[in-house]
Amino acid sequence: GSFLRHVHCTIMALSLWEGHPVAFILGCGMGVLLHMFWVMSVLAYHTIRAERPEVSHGYIMFKHDVENNFVPPPEYTDKKVK
Repeated sequence: GSFLRHVHCTIMALSLWEGHPVAFILGCGMGVLLHMFWVMSVLAYHTIRAERPEVSHGYIMFKHDVENNFVPPPEYTDKKVK
């Protein structure tokens, strides 16, 4: 890889105070990419291997009248609350 050789020579040409921060930034970037690929692979694995239960959402539906669930509108006043 001529590109990697060029990057290597460029980083090696930097001084001590320039090279360490550049290497740190490049390392952090590679670490973030590796972490992203790891998380995506774990999510893909769990998505593929997940057991699909019966249609149970964990809540119970009740039949009810809409009139019984009336909530009165808020009362707005011009008075200052003490």
